[in-house]
Amino acid sequence: MRKLADHFFNFSPSETCGESLTLSTIFYDNGDGPKHPVINQELRLQSYGNSASFSLCGITLTPAILRKLANELEKVQKKLK
Repeated sequence: MRKLADHFFNFSPSETCGESLTLSTIFYDNGDGPKHPVINQELRLQSYGNSASFSLCGITLTPAILRKLANELEKVQKKLK
């Protein structure tokens, strides 16, 4: 498989005390072309000397899923106001 692109996102960029939550995404061409990439993602929680990582296989955090999550969180926040 040929690597097409990668992306790194830090959910906690202002955190400077050794804690972070990050999402790393790598897109691969498995022969079906770049319009149908294989997507490998890793969600990593780092807390000082400890870490936990989750390889997301089969379920990918896509823009559509993340938008839906954001919309749902906004609805709850608006109800609280």
